[in-house]
Amino acid sequence: MRAVLGLFFLQMIGTFLVLVLQPDVAFQDGNPLLLTVEGEFVVKNLVLLSAGMVIGATVETGWPRSADEKEPPAK
Repeated sequence: MRAVLGLFFLQMIGTFLVLVLQPDVAFQDGNPLLLTVEGEFVVKNLVLLSAGMVIGATVETGWPRSADEKEPPAK
């Protein structure tokens, strides 16, 4: 899961590069509040990025335990 999330974030960074490298494609008349269709598509990915961050925050470390293993004692 962590590898998939890492690749997902790399893809999102590549998507957002449009805003930096080609702002004329994303913004109308250079105004960052007036998005083109392409700009709206890129900004929509903020929702996907935040969802990925939520999923990444809930991933447990280590291998999943089998049903036979007991939970570690609470600290």
